[in-house]
Amino acid sequence: MPQLGIETVLVAGRGPAGCAAIRACQRLGLKAVAVHSETERSARHVRLADDAVLLGPAPAAESYLAVDRIVEAARRSGADTVLPVPPALAGDARLAGGVIGAGLRWAGPDPEVLERLGGDGVEPASERGFLAWVTAEGLRFTTPVARDRAAGIARVSWTPGEPGQLPAAAHRLAEVGWRGLVTVGIAPDGELAEVAAGFSLDMAVLERSHGVDAVELALR
Repeated sequence: MPQLGIETVLVAGRGPAGCAAIRACQRLGLKAVAVHSETERSARHVRLADDAVLLGPAPAAESYLAVDRIVEAARRSGADTVLPVPPALAGDARLAGGVIGAGLRWAGPDPEVLERLGGDGVEPASERGFLAWVTAEGLRFTTPVARDRAAGIARVSWTPGEPGQLPAAAHRLAEVGWRGLVTVGIAPDGELAEVAAGFSLDMAVLERSHGVDAVELALR
């Protein structure tokens, strides 16, 4: 993505979502760097990537969720951008601050915004919610969803963009400085519940509804 000055992306994530992010980066002509633990040197996301960096031992707290190790891995790999995949990383204000402090790009909301909105990496579990891409101009590709977490599925619950369906607070996300992808839960009283960054379980619904690439949106 030369127009954005991005050449190499460290994809902080694993599993199917991590694999999808790596493939998307490569489709965009970017070098994708994977991270892995000692026990996942041959994992699929590692094999798909153009390069890979060891984080540490098998426990996630010592590898995939270790902020300092992720930042150091990004520096060692030569990546100019860090793309956090799971909400647990994308909502981590300390990781966002560490990446920016290292002089690298963070493909997510600013750490101050994550702290203000309580971005703690919680995967939204409310029955109703919506997905969107937030820019300075407001919400785009808004996709309301209904979730059945027990069945592990999400579906479009009303026409995307239909007026009057989103809580008024939804439109304040841009005003408080949120940028990039967002997954939001709507409480029974109609107010915002969980607010999460990264690639939630529902993100494929946004992609199918609008024919967009979520990774490209996150990097932009």
